[in-house]
This record gives sequence, structure tokens and C-alpha cells, in this order.
Amino acid sequence: MFTKYDVYTTVQSMYCYPDTDVLINKLDIRDKAELKQAEEEFTAVKQMALLQEPIKGRFTKTHLFRIHRFLFEDVYPFAGHIRKEQISKGDTMFYPPDLIDRELERVFKTIHSKKLLAEQDEEKQNMVCILTGATLTGKP
Repeated sequence: MFTKYDVYTTVQSMYCYPDTDVLINKLDIRDKAELKQAEEEFTAVKQMALLQEPIKGRFTKTHLFRIHRFLFEDVYPFAGHIRKEQISKGDTMFYPPDLIDRELERVFKTIHSKKLLAEQDEEKQNMVCILTGATLTGKP
């Protein structure tokens, strides 16, 4: 079973500090438990900020990346970008990076064609943005 920040690769990950499986972060935290705590605290504050003032957009791939960047920018330098290698965090294996663009196009086509965001309830729209932003590789 994976620990919280295991990277699924047989070589050193470009996203981790050398000779570790700790994700490179703006706080220069090298301890997994401490990084997990910091990420949770920073992103909780950012999620509350998004509820108060959502990032405006048409809910496109670019808009989703902006949400992801906003949520994780204080912790990770690669927030809001598509990964370049396969990683996992905890029990979560992130979507393969070479398939992300294609899958996002499919998802957004469905969202827009079925008018899933036509809901006038702003609170529900905000929650969709937050939940989707939080799950897009999302965490780096």
C-alpha cells in the first residue's frame, strides 16, 4: 500500500526532492507528515476563499487549471500544470499525464453539451468548481 506521498515510478521523480519521495514544495518541507498538514491547512483556506469569491470563467480546461493553481499555489511550484510523469499520493493513483488533455476535453464536452452547469444555484456551481479543482491531479 502507498504511503501518503509515494510516487509511482521506478526512477527518481522530478517532482520530489533528490533521494526522497517527498514532493518539492515552496515551504521546503522535507517531512511527509508535516507537508500533508501544511497542504491541508493552505488548501482549506483557499477553498473557503473560492466559496466567497469564485474564479470567474466558462469552466473550460484553462479555467480548471486556474482553480487548481489557486488551490495549491502556496504549496507546490507546479500547481495548475499537467504533470509530466505518473505519480500517486496515498491510495490515489493520478490519471496518466499523457491522457489528461484528451480526458478533460471529453469531460468538458459532456458538461457543456448536457448543460450540467446551467444550474442557477451559485453555491452548487461553486462546489462543482472546488471539487473538480481539488481532484484534478490536483494535488500535484
